[in-house]
Amino acid sequence: MDEKFILKARKELREDESRKKQALEHFREWIRKHPYIKEIRQDDTFLLQFLRTKKYSMDLAFQSFENYNLAQKKYAKWFDIQDKDFDKMMDLYQNGYIYPLRDRDEEGRKIIFIQLSRLDPDRFTSADAIRLSAVVSTALLEQEETQIAGTATIIDHEGMTMKQTSMFSVTDIIDFADCIKKSSVGRHKKLYVVNLPPFALFLLEAARSRLNDKLKKRITIARDMDDLKNYFDPTLLPKEYGGVHSEAEHKEYFEKYFKNVRPKLEEIKARVIDWNKVPGFKNSSENVGSFRKLEID
Repeated sequence: MDEKFILKARKELREDESRKKQALEHFREWIRKHPYIKEIRQDDTFLLQFLRTKKYSMDLAFQSFENYNLAQKKYAKWFDIQDKDFDKMMDLYQNGYIYPLRDRDEEGRKIIFIQLSRLDPDRFTSADAIRLSAVVSTALLEQEETQIAGTATIIDHEGMTMKQTSMFSVTDIIDFADCIKKSSVGRHKKLYVVNLPPFALFLLEAARSRLNDKLKKRITIARDMDDLKNYFDPTLLPKEYGGVHSEAEHKEYFEKYFKNVRPKLEEIKARVIDWNKVPGFKNSSENVGSFRKLEID
């Protein structure tokens, strides 16, 4: 890694080589003795995602690790991706709904760009959108630089319609919020909200009123993409918005990266968990897991 990220990890995460080595050893020993996690990916890159997210608080990292795996079972509708689901999801990617920008910002953060107008409700579903978002975020965490510096997200609402809004049911929204709250890994540092229509502005303000000051400061509202340039380096944006690289180049760059890390993501899915020993989990006669009574703290 570049020295910039090593210093950032030391300053913000209290990370040094000695602490990292000891924490990884402790983590693997904890997994080895775990009552229901039997086989799971344990390489440094994967385990460091949890350690860095929790700033090396071991108990919190362990809890996050359990929550992450339980939530992916609980919300299998988004994480158990079949071939047909993957193909549809990648069609949405090619349509430009969500993709990471090539270069990092001055803080070293990876930028995720979302264009809501590209979510065609006649071609795609809310599940396609959530699956793609989860895959992009998970893939980015295979980079240690992203684990350390975190991510920022730009959501461009231009062209958003009520029909798109209605794609997400109340159940989807509740489940998605629950999933993010209980299983999210990574350091989400900034959210840029652009071109927010009047009918949605009051919803954002209502949501912001429930956040603490620290989280409120992470949200920036820009009138349009030109206004965004007052808060964000415009050279990082797609060329179509005044940046250096075209949208096609940004997407191609991530595609090449994704091909390299996809085997690592498949390793996550290959975990073996003894579900009979998970508190609150019951198997039905069809062997489908039920988490109705399971609380993931």
